[in-house]
Amino acid sequence: MEEITISQLAQLAGATIKGDSTKRICGFSTDSRIGGEQIVFLPIQGEKVDGHDYIQDAYANGIRTTFTSRKEIIPKTEEMTYLFVDDTICAFQQAAAAYRDQFTIPVVGVTGSVGKTTTKEMIAATLSEGKCVLKTQGNKNSQIGLPQMMFEFSKKHEIAVIEMGMSLPGEMQRLVSVAKPQIAVISNIGTAHIGQLKSREKIRLEKMSIINEFSKNGLLLLNGENDLLKEVYDAVKEGKENGNWDVLEKIDLLKETKEKLKDCNVMTYGTTSDCDLKAVQIRQDQNKNQTLFTFSGVFQAKQYSEEILLHTLGIHNVQNALAALGLALFFNIDLKQAKKGLECYQVPEMRGVIETVGRLTLIDDSYNASSDSMKCGLDILSGITKKRRVAILGDILELGELAEPLHREIGTYVAKSNIDQLITVGTCTAFLAKEAILQGMDKNQVIICHDQKEACDIVKDVLKEEDAVFIKGSRGMYLENVVHKIKELFSE
Repeated sequence: MEEITISQLAQLAGATIKGDSTKRICGFSTDSRIGGEQIVFLPIQGEKVDGHDYIQDAYANGIRTTFTSRKEIIPKTEEMTYLFVDDTICAFQQAAAAYRDQFTIPVVGVTGSVGKTTTKEMIAATLSEGKCVLKTQGNKNSQIGLPQMMFEFSKKHEIAVIEMGMSLPGEMQRLVSVAKPQIAVISNIGTAHIGQLKSREKIRLEKMSIINEFSKNGLLLLNGENDLLKEVYDAVKEGKENGNWDVLEKIDLLKETKEKLKDCNVMTYGTTSDCDLKAVQIRQDQNKNQTLFTFSGVFQAKQYSEEILLHTLGIHNVQNALAALGLALFFNIDLKQAKKGLECYQVPEMRGVIETVGRLTLIDDSYNASSDSMKCGLDILSGITKKRRVAILGDILELGELAEPLHREIGTYVAKSNIDQLITVGTCTAFLAKEAILQGMDKNQVIICHDQKEACDIVKDVLKEEDAVFIKGSRGMYLENVVHKIKELFSE
């Protein structure tokens, strides 16, 4: 972040100041326990907790500036500078958008039901071979996290790779109005957050809003193996070839999104022959945790072919790498340089990390889950050569009325996979377990746990040395505790 004064921040946010406006700031915090004189406290009003109630705690922890939508000064905070606004989140987003506008560097927006973080990391890895790249840190892809990332922009950066997550209608448009990406990648349209958005088509409508701030000739990369994204690509292709854009009217998208599609460049990536950027000759080595493939495609009228090495498994990771390589070409980074970035890429913590614990192989994918990503992980587990393959699966949350049928669908998938032992954790995965048994899995191979504490007690009796174990569930299931228990039990 380039240092700015309280006065400058107030101008960006449309705030009224009470206190010292000359102080300089260097960051923001929504946690009253994280202090410092140059940190600005951002109190968030939630359904159960109001951050305004913690302004005095923030003061006690060294913070001397706070946003507030309340009119009164908190007692015993006389040295605090107050930025009075109507809505703290809206004001913060407004300030972040205005700060971002001070920089002309291109922003790559990355979204999708699954694969956002991995795709973002791979893109940053390839682009960093030739550019100074700012990338989203941690889980800062939300209505609060993304604006925080905008304030990380500095004069040294040449490209920003920004992850953009949403779960409710209208959220993507608000993120887009802050980040203003001119290049975008959509990794997948699946079922994550379908409980709130009701259908995959509505999820697509929201995700596609990522292009709504595009200027002419922006670049949109779509996963060509996803049915709903392929439908968009085919419609745009037909519209540009025939000059008849009525075909877009058949797809449920916002009006402004349809207008942007007419002027932007749309390309697909994937493993099928009809994708613009594709992977061929894919070879996976389970023992070495490596994937080799040949990148092939035409970009800006030039044919490319290059062998790529990934230190991870899974076709979905090959797809993510293709998007990264496509953007390397877009930013004129030599393909041989870009592939070095991918060779150095390490899977983020808790997102499919494969490691050896004693003589046991552990696949830690406990950070979050969707039905699509769970199936991808089960595919990896099925291909590992071990005495037994054990899946520990937690509930997938935010599925609404589709929770039971989607969990039963995964149960069928488990029964047809090369899985020797299934342990489920939670209420919804009980449906998964029952369906796996209905589809032919031996009931003696299935254990149903109510929560992660019960699973932690069970693994010490169920798991054996030389097993391969895959762990995945939604963030709220806390399956990382099961991971920690397994490491405690089997580490040599």
